[in-house]
Amino acid sequence: MGVAIALRDAWLFEQADDKSGRADQILSGWAVWCDDPETQSTKLSEQDAMDWQKSRYVHVVTHYGYQGWMRTSDLRPCSEKEWRLRQNLEVLALSGTEELLQSSAPFCWIGVREADILSAPKVQAEILETLTRTSIVQVIKRDEVDGWSRVRTASGTEGYLHTVFLTERRDHDRFLLERSEGFFFQDFLSRRAELVQEKIKFPEMETNLQVWEQELRHALTNSALRYLGTQYRWAGKSSQGVDCSGLLFLSYMENGILIYRDAKMVDGFPMRPIGRDELAPGDAIYFPGHVAMYLGDGKFIHATAYKENAGVCINSLNPTDSDYREDLVNSITGYGSIFVNE
Repeated sequence: MGVAIALRDAWLFEQADDKSGRADQILSGWAVWCDDPETQSTKLSEQDAMDWQKSRYVHVVTHYGYQGWMRTSDLRPCSEKEWRLRQNLEVLALSGTEELLQSSAPFCWIGVREADILSAPKVQAEILETLTRTSIVQVIKRDEVDGWSRVRTASGTEGYLHTVFLTERRDHDRFLLERSEGFFFQDFLSRRAELVQEKIKFPEMETNLQVWEQELRHALTNSALRYLGTQYRWAGKSSQGVDCSGLLFLSYMENGILIYRDAKMVDGFPMRPIGRDELAPGDAIYFPGHVAMYLGDGKFIHATAYKENAGVCINSLNPTDSDYREDLVNSITGYGSIFVNE
């Protein structure tokens, strides 16, 4: 396999050096495909893995189709066993042994802005590591102590965090092995069919689709609003700092949908062009090199480097509102939505 795991929040660069500029951010526990023959082996020794991690650059493909270069010191090879467990492809018989319980533990997201991994299940314990929202951890034992779960981070740190800080992972890594054209759009259609099937409440399928759409639009805007006030960070995609397309990407990913990471629509991804009159909450508004999410009532949320905000904020399309951004409104290039019938 050529899969590697990010040891920590790390940068993806445009070229094989950090002077080329940051292009994206990979969070702790996220998987990438490395175009490096040394990661293709499923039997790397501990020394081989350490040698591979010596500081150099490797070309990677992310689980959402973005490409760039990462430092190998920010990655570790992923074993075939770990990969199968991450995808829930392997069910192990319960024997009661700690080893098998650890091996069969699920992988979850961090569901809060930041979560400390502590040396013991108490707030006074030593902080071993701090993870940002949507970082991935392996749950060794859920609720091992009342309200506390024992987890293992991507770097191998084992410790405790509040169980309520864990949330179900809504995305997946299958693209890393399939990498087929149009994968993300087809994956979205399959995901939509599954979710609508789960939520069937009415005899007419069209009505069920409308209910699904209404609920998802609400969830998308809620996800974006959770980042309100977060600082603007070029190429950032975490609760510590985010750029415009990173905000939309995270908001959609948190709801199980992988859209293109940059501020544009790309064939093969779920986002499709719509007209201004079709704009509804959760849809995207595109500008030259910028993107925002429409909230409804003429308001939109975005991550901006604008001197008066420099972070995730809400502005208006309405000229009579105090938060109107004339410069942005006059430069709109289009609108996008995943809620387009094909």
